[in-house]
Amino acid sequence: MTNFYLGKMYEKEGKETEAINAYQEFLSHFENSTAKLPQIAEARAAVKRLL
Repeated sequence: MTNFYLGKMYEKEGKETEAINAYQEFLSHFENSTAKLPQIAEARAAVKRLL
């Protein structure tokens, strides 16, 4: 979860590259997961928005 919140912090600070990296690191832990965390969808949306 740390990388998710780092991503949010970086995004608010305007550090897009760092935000994308943090979100992608967070998402990498859930590639083959069936978890239904709302943060997963939020991180995916943020990466799409920032790319």
